[in-house]
Amino acid sequence: MMSRLLHLWPLWLAAVAVIGFAARRGAATGSDADSVTVQQLDAMRQQVDGPVLIDVRTPEEFAAGRAVGAILVPLDTIQKERDRLTKVAGGKSLALICRSGHRSQRAAEILKAAGYMGKIYNVSGGTNAWQQAGLPIER
Repeated sequence: MMSRLLHLWPLWLAAVAVIGFAARRGAATGSDADSVTVQQLDAMRQQVDGPVLIDVRTPEEFAAGRAVGAILVPLDTIQKERDRLTKVAGGKSLALICRSGHRSQRAAEILKAAGYMGKIYNVSGGTNAWQQAGLPIER
């Protein structure tokens, strides 16, 4: 019995390595931003210390319609805007929004990698979910 288990040690080692890699990858991407629904974000923004909403879509998408009060910082400029975002947030958290939630998650990863120290939320479903929920849009 013991000799059978000893022959399997390479498989056990590989399994541990795969699990460890997956855990590290999940920690690196999953902890960059907490996901919030548009309803949660709307409630959070009603608070005095609610997050500052940053729209990471293109200027054209932003002009076509955005959540009320959103500030445009396109994804392709997010890294170099880190210091400005720190000032704009003024100690508050950031909520990042895009069309569906994918670019805003990427923006959170970029900001954290660039050394942004504040709390970041990723808006699940993005402006698509915002509009579907009937929340206010401005153009």
